[in-house]
Amino acid sequence: MAALKSSERPTDLNSHGAIVGMCVMLVVAVFLVFGQTLRHGFVNYDDDKYFFSNLPVQAGLTWNGVVWAFRTVFASNWHPLTWLSLMLDVELFGTGPAGPHLTNVILHAVNAVLLFLLLRRLTGLRSDKSVGASSPQAGTLWPSAFVAAVFAIHPLHVESVTWVAERKDVLSGLFFMLTLLMYARCVQGVTSDKWQVTGKGAAAAAPDSSRVTRHASLFYGLALLFFALGLMSKPMLVTVPFVLLLLDWWPLGRVTSLRQASARQASDQPSLRSFGPAGEWQVTRLQIPVPQLSSFNHLLLEKLPFFLLSAASCVVTILVQREAIKSMIVLPFTLRFGNALISYVTYIVQTIWPENLAVFYPYRFDVPVWQIAGAGVLLLSVTVLVMVAAKRFPYLPVCWLWYLGMLVPVIGLVQAGDQSHADRYTYLPQIGLSLLIVWAIRDWTASWHWRRRALGVTAGIVLAVLMAGAWKQTAYWRNSESLWTHTLACTSENYIAHNDLGVMLGKQDRLDEAIEHFQKALEIRSDYPEGHNNLGVALRRKGRLDEAMDHFKKAVKIAPTYADGYYNLGNALMQSGRPDEAAEQYRKAIQLKPDYADAHGNLANVLATQGKFDEAIPEYRRMLELVPESAQVHYKFGQALQAQRNFEAAMKEYQKALNLDSRHLSAHLGLAWLLATCPEASLRNGQKAVELAQQAERLGGDESPQVLDTLAAAYAEAGRYPEAVETVRQALSLPATQNNPPLADAIQARLKLYEAGSPYHEKP
Repeated sequence: MAALKSSERPTDLNSHGAIVGMCVMLVVAVFLVFGQTLRHGFVNYDDDKYFFSNLPVQAGLTWNGVVWAFRTVFASNWHPLTWLSLMLDVELFGTGPAGPHLTNVILHAVNAVLLFLLLRRLTGLRSDKSVGASSPQAGTLWPSAFVAAVFAIHPLHVESVTWVAERKDVLSGLFFMLTLLMYARCVQGVTSDKWQVTGKGAAAAAPDSSRVTRHASLFYGLALLFFALGLMSKPMLVTVPFVLLLLDWWPLGRVTSLRQASARQASDQPSLRSFGPAGEWQVTRLQIPVPQLSSFNHLLLEKLPFFLLSAASCVVTILVQREAIKSMIVLPFTLRFGNALISYVTYIVQTIWPENLAVFYPYRFDVPVWQIAGAGVLLLSVTVLVMVAAKRFPYLPVCWLWYLGMLVPVIGLVQAGDQSHADRYTYLPQIGLSLLIVWAIRDWTASWHWRRRALGVTAGIVLAVLMAGAWKQTAYWRNSESLWTHTLACTSENYIAHNDLGVMLGKQDRLDEAIEHFQKALEIRSDYPEGHNNLGVALRRKGRLDEAMDHFKKAVKIAPTYADGYYNLGNALMQSGRPDEAAEQYRKAIQLKPDYADAHGNLANVLATQGKFDEAIPEYRRMLELVPESAQVHYKFGQALQAQRNFEAAMKEYQKALNLDSRHLSAHLGLAWLLATCPEASLRNGQKAVELAQQAERLGGDESPQVLDTLAAAYAEAGRYPEAVETVRQALSLPATQNNPPLADAIQARLKLYEAGSPYHEKP
């Protein structure tokens, strides 16, 4: 089928310089609004899972990290490109928040520019179903720029840009824009079975059989590739094939009714719109055959590879989110359907009046029936109206269905999570609403005498208001406290906000305030396992162990698969002096979550304190598989190996700990002690032991008996007995040694060896 190439003649408003200028202004606008995020920190809402506590991400872009990104379903998602992009941030900018924030802003700016270029290319094909298409004032350049500007600075998009954990939004948005751009280029490269129109507007006969040019095939392949990459960034793009079909309808004009096709075949005077000498649109009659437009079945077949990728992504997403997806028992379909209707209308209202935006909106179970019914009537009425007007205004159903359709994966019919709706879900669907509103205004005002001036002033005011609102909304994301305080001010009954604000306060040792917020969260939702768990952690830190354990037990009773509850219950039993029960709880946590590194580590520590080194060592090994960059784990593993008399392996682990953390005092002491006192002579090295012990002295000071005892043993092994004697006497003079008779006796025994000119070696 043939697609008309844009035959717009360059004008002052459509010149290359004007287009470049608009792209620059879009980038500037994005940085004016979101540039402040470069001074923002992380927030305690998934930023830990996605970045600052995610060890594979923190390691940077490594081969092991690449393998992990494609294999993991961490955070209930499979989006390997999102993980890889965050790893690249670490590689380029380090582990601080500025790097990922900058990348998000850059990606969003690029998306805004690509959207403008996409709309300019698509709408440059000018559908003859649009009233404004025949008016010299009703161009498409400025409407395209305005839609892109709204996308760039709308407050609803703050969440997608300023939240590090939402990298998947801006990254998938990039591939979404590229997919549509490549598809538009592909369509323009398809020749018809009867005729084609060149870029200069000249019609020429084409071969009798339809064909696809080499360039069209290339762009089709690129569109499919970018779509696949988009799905690997965020599976919400599964609706893209439907968007492509909508674009076939308008503005590409690849869908038509049989009546229209027959009418065109009967006419021997087809028309071609082009610019006249004065820049106005004129109609030229062409004495050429008229094309038979492709059938809808052909267009569906053309999208088959896209649909197959979407289906595969849906299957993968359902599998990895099976634990997060709510059952029909918890959330009946009638409740979900009602919430979906309300959410659709809510997003429309927020698009027009973006006020009181929050990071989390609690699910409402008390929505009046009249509100649900009203939302349904409104949505149905708009749908009927746009369909009735489709013949004259084809963009109306396309834009409306773009909005409705792209929200389907996240509208809540398949509910994952506890939110009723979310600002981030509008990142791409809102484009449809913006197009609908802007193109309707474009056609409605086509005959206005003062059209350009009036719309220019109005657009300037709208964009200024949106920029101010987005800048203010972005400021709330500067830290966790301001984010959750604002969320509580904008919403009611928000147990998530109370809980996460309490977590933040707890990390600042503001335990009384934290406990108050955890209690408020549980007042709102008494069956909230995370609330019980976090309240238990705060109570344990306050020394209220019995109360803490009660809440941990409630957490695991409500959610028997809640690994954190068992882990923290193990910590409170351990703190109360019951290591066997602690080990049991840690094992339960590991059974539920095999990659629970902290549970493996704490279980290993418990077993080590009980002298069960044969059981502890495998747990340390497993933890090191999960967190290979942890100096403390290498040190603890070294201690366990040393206790098993595997001195060489222990020394290697101490050295690994020092390689990771050169200021690790205990690792300095452990390695120095073995180098000085190891029963195996081949492993001893007095000089190196002295160097390490002296570094330990600089780190720990000369008021530690352990540091001085180790330094003295190193001096003795190196043959520096006078210094060894002096150092031991200094250690014996310390109050810490004098108040510890067993330690004092051991150091006194070593003093006698040094005075006799003999080093101290542990027994084989």
